[in-house]
Amino acid sequence: MPFWKTWSYIQSNLHAGQLINNWTKAGRYKPGTFPIVKVGTTSIKIKAIRTHKPRPVPMGDFEKVYNVWNQYNAGIYSRYEIRNSTRHSTYIISVLHWVEQNNHGMLP
Repeated sequence: MPFWKTWSYIQSNLHAGQLINNWTKAGRYKPGTFPIVKVGTTSIKIKAIRTHKPRPVPMGDFEKVYNVWNQYNAGIYSRYEIRNSTRHSTYIISVLHWVEQNNHGMLP
């Protein structure tokens, strides 16, 4: 599926104040959550762990992770490789997992 469908799903279904569980590929929830502050057209603002100011997570970073999502889940692409492409990996991975969980186990 094209990335824009997933981004559109995120924009339509994620909302300010919503809490997202931290998640890892191993299928485990890591301790903690983070709140969504704002869902915009080109980024999502989240309240990052251990920071006081909201952090914008750009759509382009979501697309980078989206492009390797299947390989990441299959264990072909590592978390460290994702982390090297975006400093927002924890949040993006958790949001994409949330999308899957709320969309019958698939990214739109």
